[in-house]
Amino acid sequence: FETDLQTLQQQKQIQIQEKNETQSILQQIKNQIDQSQIEYQNILHLIQIENTNLQQLQLQTETQNQTLTNLNQQIQSQNQKLQQFQNQQKQFENLNIQLESETKNLQQIQLQITQNSQILQQK
Repeated sequence: FETDLQTLQQQKQIQIQEKNETQSILQQIKNQIDQSQIEYQNILHLIQIENTNLQQLQLQTETQNQTLTNLNQQIQSQNQKLQQFQNQQKQFENLNIQLESETKNLQQIQLQITQNSQILQQK
């Protein structure tokens, strides 16, 4: 009977030790899970920050694109004005040529009038 009691006590002691070891392992696993949860939350937070940064970058890009579009429109408008100016300049040059030609014609007429007047005076 004494031996049976000792055996039972030993078995109980072994069971207690196994239970403690199991609880220790379970606690380690729980700690790892908790740590993983913390890391997951940290990563999630970093992702949210990165998303916010990307949204800001997207807004900046859209603003810059709008600015570029506006600048392009201004450039096109300036190009049209320049084209109009060049056309007017060409018209002015043509008018100058016509004026020079008319001036020469008038000088010729004036010369003829002068010659005719001299001829008339001689008669």
